Amino acid sequence: MIDEKGNVLPDKSWSKSIVENTARLSGDVVGRLMLQNIINYLGEPTTALICKKYMHDGHLGWTGNEGKYRISDFTTWFCLMSQGDLIYITEPLSSFRQHAHQQHQNLDTHFGGLICWTMMMREAIEENVFLKEDNDKRKAIIQWLKYAGENLEVMKTYPEEYWNKSYVQDFLKVYAGMAAALTNGYHIEYRIDPT
Repeated sequence: MIDEKGNVLPDKSWSKSIVENTARLSGDVVGRLMLQNIINYLGEPTTALICKKYMHDGHLGWTGNEGKYRISDFTTWFCLMSQGDLIYITEPLSSFRQHAHQQHQNLDTHFGGLICWTMMMREAIEENVFLKEDNDKRKAIIQWLKYAGENLEVMKTYPEEYWNKSYVQDFLKVYAGMAAALTNGYHIEYRIDPT
């Protein structure tokens, strides 16, 4: 990670290497780890070298149904990891610039990302990949609810007009669906329009 001027920044929990040395890793294991921690350990689109034929119809994403909630990087990683292993190179080959105007600083993008994570969990559960055991499903859902709950805490200070935004309304529907999944066999069910 670097700042606006190119100075190297210390790693954050999400930017630290998940292994000490370059290694072949199980896509299933890394996918489960990412879903259970709500962390994209693989990084931005520029950090991976991939073969287009393994992507969803040659496009970014996993399901093709993410719509406006698709986050291009981790959804694509799940698509690829569902098909096999990956080589994780610990040597930094690119830089990730941290600055105040990044897209993830935008609240709509932030809530869209939270919604996208639930779409990935739902797909993993429905396709029986990454989250195969009940304990794995429970851990992922609880971690998402914890992280989403922290966002709800911040939201109580938002002005009234913000609560009417489609991203916020969808986020609240998704939150209710994720909470309900803990009592209905980990079936993630909610209705939102991602178009």
